[in-house]
Amino acid sequence: MEINKYSSVIRSLVRDDNFTAWVSAKDKPMFCAQLADLEDEHPIIKEIVSGAINQIFSRKAENRSNRTL
Repeated sequence: MEINKYSSVIRSLVRDDNFTAWVSAKDKPMFCAQLADLEDEHPIIKEIVSGAINQIFSRKAENRSNRTL
């Protein structure tokens, strides 16, 4: 299994510009699925990677809202 490969993909996509786009996206899970464009991977891998990105962005948004309180 190529855990390091997927970890690298996730780290490369979790950037401020992608977070800003995620915040304004209407369908956040779909945005993450399109962002994590892994055409040659198994659908389950795609789901895991896009879900991880969505969760990271969600936590980042929550942390930012907690700081402003």
